[in-house]
Amino acid sequence: MMPLGERRQITALFCDLIDSVKLTTQLDPEEWLEIVDAYYGVARDVITSFKGRILDYVGDGIAAYFGYPLSDEDATCDAVKAALRLSEEIPLLETSLNLKLQDRKSTRLNSSHANISYA
Repeated sequence: MMPLGERRQITALFCDLIDSVKLTTQLDPEEWLEIVDAYYGVARDVITSFKGRILDYVGDGIAAYFGYPLSDEDATCDAVKAALRLSEEIPLLETSLNLKLQDRKSTRLNSSHANISYA
């Protein structure tokens, strides 16, 4: 448990599917849910394999953090490694689902630092 008054740096990662609204207009609801469920599964597995934790699922996006609740000086590197792995895994998922996303990047990834403190 984190002592009162401690401040620490964590690294946050957010990833989502690009142009998902457009994609939903091209698919049946069942197909869309299959894609999102598969995407969530791949992202969850990758994030947790690098000691990340899922904070929230927001639409087709995932907010995750690294370095909390246990402090980890490698949190930033782990978040970047997770983002790189996601950029490799999502195209494989697209292939396995026979998804064509017009030869573009289909996932947007963003990582940044945050300071958290408890009083």
